[in-house]
Amino acid sequence: MLHQIVEYAVSHALAAEPGFAPKEARWAILCTAAGAYLGVVELGDVENKKNPGRRFPKAADLSQPEMKAGGITKSHFLIDTACVVALLGKEPPQQKHEYFIALLEKASIAMPALAAAARMLRDEEVLARLRSGLEERKAKPTDKITLRIDSEFPVDSDAWHDWWRTFRRQLQTGKDKSRKSPSAQMLCFLTGEPVTPAATHPKISGLTSVGGLAMGDVLVGFKQESFRSYGLQQSV
Repeated sequence: MLHQIVEYAVSHALAAEPGFAPKEARWAILCTAAGAYLGVVELGDVENKKNPGRRFPKAADLSQPEMKAGGITKSHFLIDTACVVALLGKEPPQQKHEYFIALLEKASIAMPALAAAARMLRDEEVLARLRSGLEERKAKPTDKITLRIDSEFPVDSDAWHDWWRTFRRQLQTGKDKSRKSPSAQMLCFLTGEPVTPAATHPKISGLTSVGGLAMGDVLVGFKQESFRSYGLQQSV
């Protein structure tokens, strides 16, 4: 049954691999591969007042524990809010903005054009023009925004995927050692390979229409002692 769920997720462009998830972005920052700013454009159905933007089937994604790992203020990679990326709004999160740019610089090992995009976003004059363009188009600080370099969206490319997988492993290695985490390896139900079980699993969202909780629902849980087995203690 688990294999069928994974096959369904893959065939319907749903998230089947940790660290990746479908995401939407309403705005795109346009620039050249050399880092020249070209403007900003709305994505998706521009006639829709509640336009969520364009859907990207396999975007980078960090879980909540990963976002908090190491006590460092983080942002998401390639798609984040306009307040993070463009410092739009009254109290923009400067640290998250810096982290967003730092991720572009690190990922430029896999996609060199991202280094030029990072330099562009460090230019105060460019940021002012970007904010002005977003304000003219009535963009909100919470709207999601991404990059389009020349005619391509980096988030659509798979060139950064291996770099991202390595980056996430480093985050997991640096997690707080004081938290309880399974140390013994067990066999993965899907691959049959020995793995170290994850201490926690992210909740499943989007099930409210069929009776799910707004905060998300648990797929695997054994927090109470009566549900524990194999020496596992947390999961949720």
